[in-house]
Amino acid sequence: MYFDYIGVRENVIFSLTPFFDMKIILWDMAQIYIDWIRRSNNIMNVNEFVVLYKDKNDSDRIEFIKHHITRSYIPIEEKDARANIIVKNSYYEGDDFKINSVAKYVFTYLTIIDIYTDIEIDYKNSVEEYNKLDELGIIRNTISVINKIDLDEFNDILKMKCEDVMINEYDIHHYINKQVERFISLFGNIIGPALEGIDLDKVQQVMNDIVSNNELEEE
Repeated sequence: MYFDYIGVRENVIFSLTPFFDMKIILWDMAQIYIDWIRRSNNIMNVNEFVVLYKDKNDSDRIEFIKHHITRSYIPIEEKDARANIIVKNSYYEGDDFKINSVAKYVFTYLTIIDIYTDIEIDYKNSVEEYNKLDELGIIRNTISVINKIDLDEFNDILKMKCEDVMINEYDIHHYINKQVERFISLFGNIIGPALEGIDLDKVQQVMNDIVSNNELEEE
């Protein structure tokens, strides 16, 4: 379960710049309030969950995990949004298309833990979070008690999103457009004067027509 309290400290600090001692007091109060909210909603971070999990006998661990499953159904719009985040973090490096399958694997399982349980995931330290959970079999055991039908739907949506990205990125028209844009951005200052008076849209259209004719001939 995700609880967004990012920025509380910054807001407190920057709004009370002249009052250093007061900033410390208010920051401590904010921390106490955040901790109270987390406890009242049974939200815990990975380290807290791991400590409690280790204290359980093997026979009691599945039941312990079941107690922390908070949702059996995730709305499809949330599944869609979460899948988009996974794709963004594993198929792109900045604006460049660069697939990282391990990142996809890690983000997928952390997202599943995040949305179906009351365990709060620190995505900035995703690898460390994954290792802490996986080392003790928490991921595997959690997957085994989540609503399978709903989890399958989430995995299906993620798979479709990944397929969409591959199709869009490798579609020949899209590829040509990206290369033309990249060429202009890299060499525009150098060849700019030479391009004056040339209708680049018409050049692009001619290239697209050539591609379309080649596709027809192959058929």
